[in-house]
Amino acid sequence: MLGKQMDIRGFFAAASTRTTSKEAEAEAEEAAAADHERDPNNKHLEQLEHLEENNNTNKTVQPKGVSYSAQWTAVVAAVTADEPHLLSDSDNNSISAFSALSPPAADAFVRLMLRKHKVERVRRLAWDDRLATEDANSDKVDKVDKLDKVDTQALFAELAAAKLLVLDPPLDSTQILQLLVRDELLDLAKQYKIPKHSSLSVPALQAALMDNLASISQFSFSFSSAQKSPSDILLGKLKNILGPCIYIPDHVVETFYRLFIIYNREREWPENPFLPHIRTNLKANRLVYNKYQIHRISITWPTRQDLLDYISVLKLQHEVESLLATITSATSPQDRENIENSAITLSETCIPIFKNWVAEQPDGHVSGIPWLATFTAGMKSTPILKHLILLYTRHGKDVEACNIITLLLDRKLIGVRRGRGDLWDTYMKALVRLGKHAEAFEIGCEALRDSAVEFGRRREIENRLVKLGNKLGRKDKIVAVDSCAATLDKIHTRVVEAKKTFSATGRKALYLDVATGEDMEVEQLALREFERIGFKGVHAENSVITTLFGILFWDILFDDTVPGVFTTPFQDAPMDLSTEFFYTARKAAIDQRLSELVANPETLHMEIISRIDEQHRPTVTQCRGVYWNLFSRDDLVQVASCFNGVQLARICDGFIQSYGAHSGGVPDLCVWRDRELKLVEVKGEGDHLSHSQIMWLDLFTSCGVCVELFKVQLPSTGVSKRKRKK
Repeated sequence: MLGKQMDIRGFFAAASTRTTSKEAEAEAEEAAAADHERDPNNKHLEQLEHLEENNNTNKTVQPKGVSYSAQWTAVVAAVTADEPHLLSDSDNNSISAFSALSPPAADAFVRLMLRKHKVERVRRLAWDDRLATEDANSDKVDKVDKLDKVDTQALFAELAAAKLLVLDPPLDSTQILQLLVRDELLDLAKQYKIPKHSSLSVPALQAALMDNLASISQFSFSFSSAQKSPSDILLGKLKNILGPCIYIPDHVVETFYRLFIIYNREREWPENPFLPHIRTNLKANRLVYNKYQIHRISITWPTRQDLLDYISVLKLQHEVESLLATITSATSPQDRENIENSAITLSETCIPIFKNWVAEQPDGHVSGIPWLATFTAGMKSTPILKHLILLYTRHGKDVEACNIITLLLDRKLIGVRRGRGDLWDTYMKALVRLGKHAEAFEIGCEALRDSAVEFGRRREIENRLVKLGNKLGRKDKIVAVDSCAATLDKIHTRVVEAKKTFSATGRKALYLDVATGEDMEVEQLALREFERIGFKGVHAENSVITTLFGILFWDILFDDTVPGVFTTPFQDAPMDLSTEFFYTARKAAIDQRLSELVANPETLHMEIISRIDEQHRPTVTQCRGVYWNLFSRDDLVQVASCFNGVQLARICDGFIQSYGAHSGGVPDLCVWRDRELKLVEVKGEGDHLSHSQIMWLDLFTSCGVCVELFKVQLPSTGVSKRKRKK
């Protein structure tokens, strides 16, 4: 890790902002022309016009619709130009080898890299594989980038000569059996007279043939060197069945993995980083993204070792979370305990990583740009440590859990403010279990003084503190909290009787609408009830609030003067939106917007919404949380007019402080008529309000927004249920 004395100006001078050069445009036009030649129906003329239109701008434009290898080449060129210090000699050799390939060989290599990285049987390669694209409008699967019919043997020979491919890697009998399909295994099992082979599964067939191989190998010593042993004969037979194979070496795969992680600034471990990139480019043909300046900071990872450490923690987080995801399928308590112990062992390796980061970079990142701390191994280890805290508490290791919590709650630490409410609450509960009630009370008081605690968690901490205060006789010492004081009994509850017609575990119940005779979910039933009394409505949940927030803060969301948050052309939000850095990096602009909304409660929000809607609804410009199809323009204006600027400032402030933490739990329905609006939380028979739902009901009530509970209860049968005897 670089020390404080390092002069970082050279890194920033090397590359920070990428603009569309004439060379890049020429290459893009060339790639577009080649693709158009292969597929005349592609819209490459539009692409070329798009490039020409942006010739005189300073915006980075990545051409849309180009071939896989052209996209791949663009990524390679960007990383090698901007961040060469992150590449080793081995990486550069692989990159140079790829760059020197003929176009057909480059296409073949990219197609192979999009597949699972394992030994591939040449005869089973299907170059016209269909790649599922994330089409927002349909479930259509597009056939894309079909490899031209060329001499595959020559292609693979070229790739092998470039050391990007291994032809016919050495395989033993066991490895070959793993590659054979069921029909081939059945033929072998029949030849070697495996009992009841036709009823065996593929793993069972493989196991039976492996046992047969083992028994044959025991007698191979009796043959002379001139004779082939039975195991050699079988191995030869297996190779004939298998046919020629190819394999991309691990070091080549790792090189390009790192390139795409660097280019896309990945913050989660990608199983295959190439597919999301390809799909994003495909999706870009149909979607319109907002224009912004791309700002790639070369010192995101100051050294190659920083990058490798970061990637190792990314992978570790993925391993821990994958392991924890298997707990629910564990068949016995012992299996669950073993899984959790393995997760604890893995997670504990992050403790020294986190401590070293705190010691070496107390300001978060060597560049002084707080946002870039998210790309350090130390900060990336915090979600793993949070998993470790929960595992410790589950295993009765409350002392160890408290030690980790105190590490994360260090006030001087940048980058671990999100989720502090959960940490304080867990800390209090752990101290109570340890019998340290007085200390837990003091910790609760400190938590309520922590401005970084999310407003949704303050209520829960306050309730816990009240209980402790009553127990200790210190209720008068509780710190006053400026939180939502509304109680559920102040909220109007509408109760409707309906017969449940369907119920199953893991699926939503259905109820009978008496008026129409239809079976429907409880939210649809509630909408029908409000429609009968003159309301229009949508089942929107969080979408109403996120849409209003996105439109009101559109220009701030897409403020490209904040360094390092726009790194690719296809983003629907800045990369730091769901982090604490979103507010701190834009504090002046956000505070000014909130003040303006409060100062102009009747007009400003309507002006902003009308302007942004007029500019971006026709093109359906992508912005996270904004759902253009949720409301028509007239409905959006009507819904917005039911709020005032003070209410919207209070609601949006919650998103700004922690977008990810507060985007769940908003009431299910938004219904309105004229200037009257209600946000309605809907509950079926036996359902209860969650913590986040109560938090939002409190907030809306305190803001003066009308909220309502809609409950469905089953018709009374008139027969009282007997109490079950214990």
